[in-house]
Amino acid sequence: MIEMKNVSFDYVTFEKNPGLKGALKDFFRRKSHKKRAINTLNLTIKDGEVIGLIGPNGGGKTTFAKLLTGIIEATEGNIKIDNINPALHCKSFYQNIGVMFGQKTQLSWNLPPIDTFNMLSAIYELTDKNYKNRLNYLVEVLNLKDIIKIPVRKLSLGQRVKCELLCALIHSPKYLFLDEPTLGLDIETQKNIYDFLLEENRINKTTIIFTSHNLRDIEAISKRLLILVQGHIILKLSNLLCK
Repeated sequence: MIEMKNVSFDYVTFEKNPGLKGALKDFFRRKSHKKRAINTLNLTIKDGEVIGLIGPNGGGKTTFAKLLTGIIEATEGNIKIDNINPALHCKSFYQNIGVMFGQKTQLSWNLPPIDTFNMLSAIYELTDKNYKNRLNYLVEVLNLKDIIKIPVRKLSLGQRVKCELLCALIHSPKYLFLDEPTLGLDIETQKNIYDFLLEENRINKTTIIFTSHNLRDIEAISKRLLILVQGHIILKLSNLLCK
């Protein structure tokens, strides 16, 4: 279960003075400003839920995902995922989460995806049997059999996204965090990914948190919809309302 209680997060920005004199002044005393990206969020996500988070660019969606994955720590409030604070960077916590950011990659541009999959197997300390079984299953359902030994630079965007999903799911995480995962994909590839994620949730009861600025993404996969604007959740809709 994921619990957020009175969670806020402030970004700190610094003023930059021009010229050498300004640089020296900044070195000894810099003026800073705080901007609140997440404002007093209270939220509970039960195991096995599929949550869609939508909002405008700059509304706090990526910050929300970074808070839940422990990349950044809340300025105020408490976050617990299975009673663990993500910001403590516990090994057991990271073994239970999978993360995919649309603008980031785990793949190496000049290497085939299988090399990254093998590396992740070692990082997550998977047994050979569990790794091979999971890899074979994901390669089959994502239709990646013919490409996992081809250098990443030669793959299409859709193929790379599917490989990124495999990276996030190779260790069978309990929680899957997806930030704009279908950005730039054609409609057919988007649908294939939606279908795969829903099947993963159905079979393994994986809790999925999906952030996007595209309502089509959210409608296709989410059983619960949250609208985040300027760090506030302004609306919550159930499955019956958002479908």
